[in-house]
Amino acid sequence: GEPIRQGPLHAEILIRLGRLDEADRLIDDLDRRESSMAEYGNYGIVTARAMAAYCRGDLTTAKTEMERAVSGFGRQSSMVGQREAMMYLAWVTLDLGQDRRTRLLIESSLALSRAYTGVMYEGINLWLLARLELQQGELETARRHLTAATDVALRRRERINLAFDLYVWADLAHAEGDPLRAARLFGAAERAREHMHHIMLPTIGQRYEAVTDDLLRTLGQAPYRETRNEGAAMTLDEAVAYATAPAGRTQHR
Repeated sequence: GEPIRQGPLHAEILIRLGRLDEADRLIDDLDRRESSMAEYGNYGIVTARAMAAYCRGDLTTAKTEMERAVSGFGRQSSMVGQREAMMYLAWVTLDLGQDRRTRLLIESSLALSRAYTGVMYEGINLWLLARLELQQGELETARRHLTAATDVALRRRERINLAFDLYVWADLAHAEGDPLRAARLFGAAERAREHMHHIMLPTIGQRYEAVTDDLLRTLGQAPYRETRNEGAAMTLDEAVAYATAPAGRTQHR
């Protein structure tokens, strides 16, 4: 009964499931309703439109719309909306290579998450920090922030966040020169994400495809597939325990 209020959440669910055309139709309908009012006030619709563009790999549109959402929520003094929009804008700027701006956005969103809503979005911001630092070659700080992100997701049982944490754990293992561990964790991450029917975000997926191509060259096709299948056979809890254990102390049957 409240399409403008609940619509952006519905659109986000459709986007995460990869049903982008349905999400677009819903967002367009919501936008028409909102635009007919005296003053445009629901920037959750703008955030949803930016997310849909991001999931199609259209970073230019995603950046423009998410900046509009950040500004709109700021004018409304909506800390909740601004925190979320800044976090999603950081996803875009990270993929655009704007490292300094990405760090500023993450730190601002993380501060708002901790100040106003407990741990809500804290784990995702820490995940973003870990990705940024990993891409910059700062492996120690990436490990620290990734550990913190995983701890938050474990406490809150945010299973989809745990799945995406596993991708970064795999990326980190590759950067640390442990291809077997990396292949195992990629297998576990893929199984966990697919089990939850969550879309793979295009630019994130492209990075991990490049890493897995390198693992294929390093290990050879048959050993890589065998090791990746070992990871895919793990439960989510087993995979997280394997990822977070010190590399020298992990065992896998």
